[in-house]
Amino acid sequence: MFAMPRRRTSATLLPFLLVTSGCSSHRHGPHDDEPPVYLEEEPNDWAGQPDFIDRVHSRSRLFVEGHVHEVGLDVYDGFLFQALEPCTIEFALAAHSYGADLDLAVYDPTLDEFVLFFETPNNPETGAFVVLDAGQEFHMVVRSFAGS
Repeated sequence: MFAMPRRRTSATLLPFLLVTSGCSSHRHGPHDDEPPVYLEEEPNDWAGQPDFIDRVHSRSRLFVEGHVHEVGLDVYDGFLFQALEPCTIEFALAAHSYGADLDLAVYDPTLDEFVLFFETPNNPETGAFVVLDAGQEFHMVVRSFAGS
């Protein structure tokens, strides 16, 4: 159901911007020509308890804002998406705290397991993966390796 892309194609772009904002439960839309911004809603602290963000296709572009901690009760944040068509998902996960390192895993609820991990010291953490089936749900789970 998921695969690492072998070459870049015209792809879905999902920039994940994690900032130190408060948690909220709604989408706020910028101007019509700008991508929508979704705010994290708690609880979403593990893969089985994600926020539903949106259905995506090959032309989707959106932002998600939230906050995670290196220690404590909020070390993971899960976000649920559904692919409306086979597509490549590209993401950029940016920490806005100096020295913070965020990592991302992709969870397949059909298999009930994590299928991909993106764990580098880079900020932003970037990557891409392919969703092979229309209708496939996937969770993008953010973890703070260091910092908030």
